[in-house]
Amino acid sequence: YYLTLPTQPKPAPVPKPNPAVSIIIPNYNHAQYIADAINSVLNQTYPDYEVIVVDDGSKDNSREIIDGFGDKIRAIYQQNQGLSAARNTGIDAAKGKYIGVLDADDMYEPEFIGTLVSLLESQPDAYGIYCGYRFVDHLNNPLPQIEAREVPSEKLHQALVDGNFLVPESMFVRKVCYDKVGLFDTSLRALEDLDMWLRITSQFKVIYTTKILTRHRILPGSMST
Repeated sequence: YYLTLPTQPKPAPVPKPNPAVSIIIPNYNHAQYIADAINSVLNQTYPDYEVIVVDDGSKDNSREIIDGFGDKIRAIYQQNQGLSAARNTGIDAAKGKYIGVLDADDMYEPEFIGTLVSLLESQPDAYGIYCGYRFVDHLNNPLPQIEAREVPSEKLHQALVDGNFLVPESMFVRKVCYDKVGLFDTSLRALEDLDMWLRITSQFKVIYTTKILTRHRILPGSMST
């Protein structure tokens, strides 16, 4: 079934000094969608998280919308440096031991964080996990495509070498992965996420769940298109 996000988020938890999870939302000129992304995190069933929105020099009214969330989120504004740099700024600022990267036009389902934290904590030798996702259009209407691939951890790196089937918001990893392999490559203008997943899966065990826990929005003219 398809779950519609509430138009108004439930009251966000009081920010904690040391949250378990940091969700990083890079934004550039996505004022039309950024509220949906933020609200999808604020509506999580798992309470122990922080939201870090990194605005990468937007020229639209993104700042007005972001600032409207007040202290429910941490907002960072920087001059335009590109998607990888914006993600890196968020990772550097993150306090959580788990990291999720959610692009400003995509969304989490309410059980995303809780489900993935539980699965990772049940497998201490796993350092990351990816979930299934559905495609939606620019109005958040569901499209026919759903991706929920099952690849054993020992075969995941080679599977990604053969072709990327992940979207950034479907990956959720322990922060130590970024400490070990480094941040996103700012010299890459595309496929910077695949580069990161290849680096992580070459050194760490990454598991999966086939649960559909994110929505990937298809926009005309977007980078993924």
